[in-house]
Amino acid sequence: MKKTWLRLRSISWIQFFGDLLSRALGFLPPETAHNMSLRILASNKVTQILPGIPLYNKDFTVHVPGLGSLIHPIGLAAGYDKNAVAIAGLYRLGFSLIEIGTVTPRPQLGHKKPRVFRRKDTHDLVNRMGFPNRGVTEVVSRLKEHGDRSFLLGINIGKNQDTPSEKAMDDYLYGLEHMKAYGDYFVLNVSSPNTAGLRELATPKFFQRLSERIREIEAGLTGKVWVKLDPDLDQQSFQGNIEGICQGDFAGVILTNTARVIYPEPGGLSGHSLRSQSLRRLIWATDVTGGRLPIMAVGGIMSGSDVIESLRLGASCVQLYTALVYRGPWLVHKILSEIEWCMDDLGIHHLSEVQHLRLSDVRGVSRQ
Repeated sequence: MKKTWLRLRSISWIQFFGDLLSRALGFLPPETAHNMSLRILASNKVTQILPGIPLYNKDFTVHVPGLGSLIHPIGLAAGYDKNAVAIAGLYRLGFSLIEIGTVTPRPQLGHKKPRVFRRKDTHDLVNRMGFPNRGVTEVVSRLKEHGDRSFLLGINIGKNQDTPSEKAMDDYLYGLEHMKAYGDYFVLNVSSPNTAGLRELATPKFFQRLSERIREIEAGLTGKVWVKLDPDLDQQSFQGNIEGICQGDFAGVILTNTARVIYPEPGGLSGHSLRSQSLRRLIWATDVTGGRLPIMAVGGIMSGSDVIESLRLGASCVQLYTALVYRGPWLVHKILSEIEWCMDDLGIHHLSEVQHLRLSDVRGVSRQ
């Protein structure tokens, strides 16, 4: 009993200092704060004292086809750790899966700084990063250091900025070919608003041809490659792409990337203001898939009730990013507590029961 009490007290202090540090980082320029958080999480000493995935009385288990059972539905979206420098530390923050990237075949610097902007009043971010990353070779060398990892890892793959559109497929295939041994799943990013011509690639014809070429390079990749779409497509184009992805050998879809904005800065919008736009695409997608294809929901998910609503509308699990910036390093712990409260209010004991609830009941849950 005494050891348990001491451990809980220790965790409490760790969480206190973590929140304090998060607030301090909030006074720094956004990209500087982000890079500092990665350096801290990359430290072995820091990783060893982080509490990991918390335990609760409820059953948060979800099943994601192709990935198996997750202890809970909350994963980290791509963009936070582009180069796999802090994946062990991020996992110890409690995420059930970590997605790195976007990784391009060759290293690139991305766009000119400043390129990340906070909108604190609405809990949003705007970025125009442009896929800054160290390239496939260096990322693979880092991933080799985590051969014994105990967590699910996704790798988000993109094309280099100077690769012409007609050669873009080669960039995706290069990334898959060279990183296929290091990820549990892979994501083709054709949806960032910050790489010229990237979104124009997203057509049913492109997905069909890409699926064929993936089969040619590696049969073992079948069922492991997901596609991430943007939230700015109109309904007809969006649902046409979903149908095209369903007809290929893709594992699932991730909905959605950031939305293109010009205010307060040109770039991609993430955070609370993206929620309704991303949620609408989730509804459009489930209308097409009818359960044929799993969906990871991402975009504006900030609370436990947001997670519950996404699962009710057809998502198999969710991913977060901007919420981590605004709610601090214990985001997963906080949201799981909120999910537990929501489940109590809804009278359910397992998250799978969410699918059988009326949407009005789910949306009526407000206890946070």
